[in-house]
Amino acid sequence: MSQYLSKQLYRKGVRGLEIVQTLPQLMKPFVPRQLDTPVRIHFVYPELGAATRYRVHHHIEQAHIAGFIAKGVAFDALHDAYNLMECDVLYIYRLALISRTLPLCIAAKLRHIPIVFDSDDLVWNAKEREYNFLDNHYSSKTVAEIIQNNQRIRTMMHWADAFIFSTSYLAQQARYTFKQPAYVNNNALSETMLYLAQQTPTKQYSRNNAIIIGYFSGYAQVHNEDLASIGPALCMILDTYPHTILRIYGDVTLMGPLSHPSYASRIEQYDTVGWQDLPKHIAQVDINIAPLVDNPYRRSKSGIKYLEAAIVKVPTIASRLDPYHHIISHGATGMLAMTIDEWVESLTYLINNVQVRQTLGIAAYENVLSYHTTRVRAENFAAIISEVVK
Repeated sequence: MSQYLSKQLYRKGVRGLEIVQTLPQLMKPFVPRQLDTPVRIHFVYPELGAATRYRVHHHIEQAHIAGFIAKGVAFDALHDAYNLMECDVLYIYRLALISRTLPLCIAAKLRHIPIVFDSDDLVWNAKEREYNFLDNHYSSKTVAEIIQNNQRIRTMMHWADAFIFSTSYLAQQARYTFKQPAYVNNNALSETMLYLAQQTPTKQYSRNNAIIIGYFSGYAQVHNEDLASIGPALCMILDTYPHTILRIYGDVTLMGPLSHPSYASRIEQYDTVGWQDLPKHIAQVDINIAPLVDNPYRRSKSGIKYLEAAIVKVPTIASRLDPYHHIISHGATGMLAMTIDEWVESLTYLINNVQVRQTLGIAAYENVLSYHTTRVRAENFAAIISEVVK
């Protein structure tokens, strides 16, 4: 997607001179790891916001919990990114193979440092233009840049020794194209996120209060079609229950029946909020929704919308697709729906049952604490890294 053009392919204007000036970093003598000392992981990533936080910073937290040494460097900081003196694993998050990344990969190969490629999206698939409706949202020039970047990411992946993905579905998709081993370490909530959630008061329920249905998006235009896919269901709910409000966060353009002027007073739209403030905003809604269009790119997404709502005990209704049906137990920790009728049924059920909303929210919270935190996931991440460095 456009947000992963990585600031115009890692700052187009910077080229040969910068590379030459930083190459001495790659020439520094390698310091082998001593026996019985921690594995050293060098994360390199484009600066990309929430996705980087989950796939890099939260993995660094897991690495530290597991007793590894880990550091992360944004690739724009070439001087630090190229420093492989003390590195046992080069961990690349969603970087394309370009003139500035090729020397890094060559240096790792010459030193027999395994390269791990990580992604939480289907960024190498040639059909992203179709799956992400690119032509509906971007100029032909931007679409061409996105496609070219995906091709370069696919080339980078051929250099990797192993992959780590956020979902089993994504790993399966990679096996159709690549031969390298593909591991799964699902997205997990950090210690800081849990702390912030614990400081957030939960909503006080009252029969007289409006019921707020919340949709939390991110990057511009990425999820227009996802929300529109359940537009008829949401409109039926707004028509049936005058006390319901649809509250949308993020740059979402309303499509289909939701764009009709008659719903304007019932739909609130807010800017994207920073992750530190996200818990208090989610906590003010009654029902969190996570709809997805059914295609391979959307199925490759992770279930963070469920996780982020669960830590403030807000129940989620999500599409019955791979990101969610593996982590939500329908009727126990959340609700799953696919057809318009199922969405209407699930929304109606939760709107009319405050006790069920509270019960599902608490169950989701307990589920997250048990299975979806960096502390819980650290053991799995450590096992993957240990397998890679064998």
